[in-house]
Amino acid sequence: CGVFRIGTMAVFDTVFCLLAAISIAATYENIARLGTASQIDDWDHLRTADKAIDGNRAGLWDQNSIAHTKSHGSDVWWKLTFPKPVYIDHIMIWPRTDCCCHRYQGVRVEIDGQLVSTLPFRSHCNDKYDLNNLKRKAKEITLFGSKYCGG
Repeated sequence: CGVFRIGTMAVFDTVFCLLAAISIAATYENIARLGTASQIDDWDHLRTADKAIDGNRAGLWDQNSIAHTKSHGSDVWWKLTFPKPVYIDHIMIWPRTDCCCHRYQGVRVEIDGQLVSTLPFRSHCNDKYDLNNLKRKAKEITLFGSKYCGG
């Protein structure tokens, strides 16, 4: 449903349901591209999971800058897997900017299977989500949809 950055700093531009970008950071170096992005399914060949970590935070459908799934709801997922554990201090999530801000409400963020955040409602699509002080080594970050994803 948005754009993500995870930290030591990884950037995801995905819309699982609608993700624009994500970054992961510790030293605020974007480490997202060190991992492999995947999602439950793809909307089409232009909106694949890797769009969330390509560094483009535009968040616009017509610029093909987002990852998006065909599936919707709370079973939808987007995942970033690193080849080996990395230090994560910070995750920033940028929502899609051309619509659908409400779809992020209730999205669950997990690090290695442990819930670290449930995203609150944001009324402005340009407001990023900033998860900081995570201070842990991890191999996998997963975002799970909410009942608002796709609706």
